[in-house]
Amino acid sequence: MKSVPLQLTEIYYKEGWHKTRLSYGQAYNYHKQHYENGDIVVYQKDGEVLGYYERYLKDDVCNLHNVYIKEECRNNEVFKGLYRQFFKTMPKHIKYIEGEKQKDNGQFHKVIITKGRGNYGRH
Repeated sequence: MKSVPLQLTEIYYKEGWHKTRLSYGQAYNYHKQHYENGDIVVYQKDGEVLGYYERYLKDDVCNLHNVYIKEECRNNEVFKGLYRQFFKTMPKHIKYIEGEKQKDNGQFHKVIITKGRGNYGRH
């Protein structure tokens, strides 16, 4: 089975929604470093990456990037598992979650979720 960083790099090149395009070596090193330090969280089954998200913490903000779920897994446990993991591992000091959402027309818009009464929105 291929390593997780290698699978993440292959997903990076397969999917067309990334705003930048790194060289293969840069992309592999990026995914390896961020997977190893915990910024990229993956959902695997039998060694295959079925989904992942990237999260970066700074001060009281969590920035969520590049959420991916393999197409045939989008309506099953993969999304639910990543969703639960994201909120379960959220440090208590985080007050805001920022990210972007892609609209049906391909445009992106910024999304900010604020913490209220100990919870983030609905989850």
